[in-house]
Amino acid sequence: MEPWNDDKLNRVEDAKYLTSYLLNRFTVKKEEPFVLNIDAEWGFGKTYFLTNWRSDLKSQGCEVVYFNAWEKDFTDNPLLGFISAIDKELKPFFSKKANA
Repeated sequence: MEPWNDDKLNRVEDAKYLTSYLLNRFTVKKEEPFVLNIDAEWGFGKTYFLTNWRSDLKSQGCEVVYFNAWEKDFTDNPLLGFISAIDKELKPFFSKKANA
């Protein structure tokens, strides 16, 4: 499915803004840690936004790690699920770099 094709609330504009902001911030402050928090009440479209934004970024050639804590909420140690998601999403990227 094409990202944002059913975007009735024009969230694509928010995604474009955040993408531009993050790219600019990374360019200016590469070495400083940064956390982006997407927060809203239940049912306000966080999962919709993030899954579409992920698809959009991937279509632009960006490496994306997507972790949905609700889907992975089956362990006493949530860090394991998070690390597993990072490994799964970025393993092909590191394999390419190692072989280059």
